[in-house]
Amino acid sequence: MTLGSKKYLWFIFMSNHILKHQNKILQNIMNKIDELKNLNQIFAENLEPHIVKHCEVVKFEKNCLFVIVENGNWTTQLRFQIPDLIKKLQKHVELQNLNGIICKTRPHHTLGKAEKPRKKMMARLSQETAEHLIATAKLIQDENLKKKLEKIATRAKS
Repeated sequence: MTLGSKKYLWFIFMSNHILKHQNKILQNIMNKIDELKNLNQIFAENLEPHIVKHCEVVKFEKNCLFVIVENGNWTTQLRFQIPDLIKKLQKHVELQNLNGIICKTRPHHTLGKAEKPRKKMMARLSQETAEHLIATAKLIQDENLKKKLEKIATRAKS
């Protein structure tokens, strides 16, 4: 271990020490983080390794474990294992009252990697459809709706 890493570890230790003892709210947050780390460790020890790396325990409430899963594929695989997994997890003191596991698929926008926004492909309208939209727009009193219909009509195939 190098001197720099010892200083870093000391800094982390002191930061945690100060945070845990200065403020009750911060202490509660730190306790919750420690609890989640422990639950994730227990969860990982009792689930197949190829699935674990795609899951994260985010809450234990009302005797249910809430797990965020990377995508629908992994969610499905995890759900098949829930009955056996509950039995394994109930052997641990922290989860002896576990009644269920609720799987939620992580929303696409919260994935770790920044993705490029996709360009929207606008459907082309037939000339006939465009003419119907323009005719309808002429009959409408609402100016906003009229403008939107006219704008849509400009997407007609030429």
